[in-house]
Amino acid sequence: MLQIQAAPSQAATSRAILWLGLRTTAEGVETAEQLVALAGLGVPFAQGFHLGVPQPLSAVRQ
Repeated sequence: MLQIQAAPSQAATSRAILWLGLRTTAEGVETAEQLVALAGLGVPFAQGFHLGVPQPLSAVRQ
């Protein structure tokens, strides 16, 4: 996950990608602060340990 809280240039890159209209998924979200920062930028999708740990397919409900 880009350290967007500490690196304004990485936040600017994320904003540019979103401005282009590209579908974006933030990977490696490990903290609530990262999730809040991404939501503030308008990132629509995220994944990472903060949201859920990897599980075997048999454990995932459909």
